Amino acid sequence: MTKQTDLENRIIRVQHELSAGERRLAAVIVELEGNISGFTGGELSEMAGVSPSTAARFFRRLGYVSYQEARTEARDSAVKGSPLDVYREKNRKEGYSSDFLAYIEQEKKNLTLTYTEISEEMLKKSSDIIKNAGKVYIIGFRNSYAIALYLRNQLAILRQNIRLIPAPGEDVATDLTDQQPDDVLLVVGLRRRTVTLSKIISHFHKNGGKIVMLTDPSASSWQEERVVTLRCITESPGVFDSYATPMCVLNYLLSLLQKSYSSHVEKRFSEVESIRNEIYGTGSLL
Repeated sequence: MTKQTDLENRIIRVQHELSAGERRLAAVIVELEGNISGFTGGELSEMAGVSPSTAARFFRRLGYVSYQEARTEARDSAVKGSPLDVYREKNRKEGYSSDFLAYIEQEKKNLTLTYTEISEEMLKKSSDIIKNAGKVYIIGFRNSYAIALYLRNQLAILRQNIRLIPAPGEDVATDLTDQQPDDVLLVVGLRRRTVTLSKIISHFHKNGGKIVMLTDPSASSWQEERVVTLRCITESPGVFDSYATPMCVLNYLLSLLQKSYSSHVEKRFSEVESIRNEIYGTGSLL
């Protein structure tokens, strides 16, 4: 995982002292991985939905004279959080191993640490939220998109009203026009997350929807009853993050849902298989 910036470390040190508005601003900054140099103070305030005075107070609380000082620091260390930075750092390390066993051992460690991060209660709550949802929206950008697509395909077997957003040729504004209070947003937000994702989450939450987010320790926390955050450890001996643990968590979550739907699942499986055979022919898909 990329080393955290000084700005992110300062946020972590005071996170329990922040007001609600300051927490929103902190969440935006963490989503940006501390790379705020491309934004004015007003733009950051608008993204977080806070006043300029709240933003100014927030940066003073972090120990900066002004936002401009924090912005200059971010600009000077803009390479932080880049995959290139990870590549260079890991290839400089002595004893860097390309041994397959090292990857297996790291996966074991990832799974063990993730088990301490995610409780059975959190997974059960996530399952209940999805089960009782009106529509289920699923979103993931960059590398997270592949996992979001997998999640969509499996959930579509278990229940109806599943949408992977944005739809091809559309944007999320079109997709979310029909959002209802009983709808749920499933977010796959593994690093590196986009600023757009943070805005979509905020919009969905503001409009009363419940959210289940599959992410990693670098993501900010939501202190909200309607948001469940499932944090997975994605460390790897190499330069690429590992997604074995997120897939394991999703597999378990899907199994919980399958059991909760009971006989309904078997009926839906049968209908899917019948249509598949009608279209493709028996035995055409192994």
